[in-house]
Amino acid sequence: MIAIALRTMGVAPGTINLFLVCAGLLFAPALALPVAAADTPGATTAKPKKASSRLGAIKLHIETTDDGNGPKAEVIRSRPQIVPIQKVPFFDERDVAMAEIVETPDGGFVVQIDSTEHGRNALEMTTVSANGRRIAIYGQWTTDDEATGSRWVAAPLIRTPVRNGSLRFSVDCDRDEARMWVDGLNNVAIKLKNQAKGKQSSTKNQQGSPKKNPVNSTSTAGDLINKYSRP
Repeated sequence: MIAIALRTMGVAPGTINLFLVCAGLLFAPALALPVAAADTPGATTAKPKKASSRLGAIKLHIETTDDGNGPKAEVIRSRPQIVPIQKVPFFDERDVAMAEIVETPDGGFVVQIDSTEHGRNALEMTTVSANGRRIAIYGQWTTDDEATGSRWVAAPLIRTPVRNGSLRFSVDCDRDEARMWVDGLNNVAIKLKNQAKGKQSSTKNQQGSPKKNPVNSTSTAGDLINKYSRP
């Protein structure tokens, strides 16, 4: 598993289940969409969701001592691991300035999250204070068929402090899921003004050169998100 550097700091109000603030507006209606049977006369199928309409969320929880009563994250489907975690996430989508898929020389990929100033400061604090512990990473995204994808996607071990605010980690996702997640995180970053419109580049190679930019900089997905800010 690829080690990453994540961060922690005092929990900011409103971080608990932040995504639920907009879930009622965004994800619940999607899950309630009627599905017409394929052999029913006049049946229609949902149109693929555009990159500019996707939404994404991320929650990072620090590993803690297992007291038998606290929450746990089950990560890595091929090799399940149970990680006891703190209930409140210490990093969420409000800390994301940009999300990217980074191609690796072996033909694979990792996800990179570039943090806001707040995220960079908290990231450094986390990687110093939580060295040797794991971070359980939860991802949520709207899919091409208007549903919601979500699960624990990684649990990397913090090995060294990272001070540049850039988080890079392997994920328990296929490439399509990773793309939907990255697109959604970038759309949220634009809505929150963490990222300038037209700035994002959601795929690059390991050397850092952009490959393509499928996210529409005039995204309207963010219009469905309630305005909120960190106190």
